[in-house]
Amino acid sequence: MDEATFNCPHCGALYAVTVRQRLAIESSSARCKACASVMMQWSTASPPTFRLIERPEDRGKPLP
Repeated sequence: MDEATFNCPHCGALYAVTVRQRLAIESSSARCKACASVMMQWSTASPPTFRLIERPEDRGKPLP
């Protein structure tokens, strides 16, 4: 299992991305939770999963 970060190409929201190996090819897409745009589409046996880390409007704010 690999993990990386990814920014939505439309609004810049930051995501943690995990890629897992499956037995069958999966075709799907991921929508941004901040702007609702399609960030990525795929057809692979290694589909990504996205976890929102930071919304664009949260950038630059001090951490609590």
